[in-house]
Amino acid sequence: MLEGIAEAAGGNALYDALLSHTPSGRIAEAADIAEVALFLASEDSNVLTGGEDFADGGMAQV
Repeated sequence: MLEGIAEAAGGNALYDALLSHTPSGRIAEAADIAEVALFLASEDSNVLTGGEDFADGGMAQV
């Protein structure tokens, strides 16, 4: 899906540029973000008391 968006926005060069700057080596898909949301809504996250969680493949650390 993201490859198609990048192609529509100017070609695969944009996608490749984003990918090369992502520490995880991949771009998040909608399912990746959904998993984070489900975790935060579950009892498994009951020890989290605030803060910022980034589902960005490590881009916030760059």
